[in-house]
Amino acid sequence: MQTIGIDIGSTSVKVVGLDGAEVRWHEVVAHEGAIPETLLAILERHGVDGGPPAVATGNAGRRQVRCAQAIPPLAIEAGLRARSLRADAVVCLGGESLAVYTLAPDGRILNTLTGDKCAAGTGEFF
Repeated sequence: MQTIGIDIGSTSVKVVGLDGAEVRWHEVVAHEGAIPETLLAILERHGVDGGPPAVATGNAGRRQVRCAQAIPPLAIEAGLRARSLRADAVVCLGGESLAVYTLAPDGRILNTLTGDKCAAGTGEFF
């Protein structure tokens, strides 16, 4: 079954096309404030015409698209489960935020540590 995962951040739109658990394609594009237009352009490039089910995550940006929505922590837990991945922590780096989710052995989020400053440059650090 084909599905689409969308993450809308403060600076970019990230989209992944899945066939079952297999990643078929993925793309990250800076949206410069034009979230719906950027998302539509990505979907058109990959031949997505509204057929497969989709879920959007992110903070305020996810409310600008018409599909199922999930808050980031729930999306992280579901993604780890679906891919049968185990981790002690997940780090989310954004254009305006940094979040570290510590995980229980069963994949549930135990704690969230967030920075309240811009995360610019954090990716270069890692």
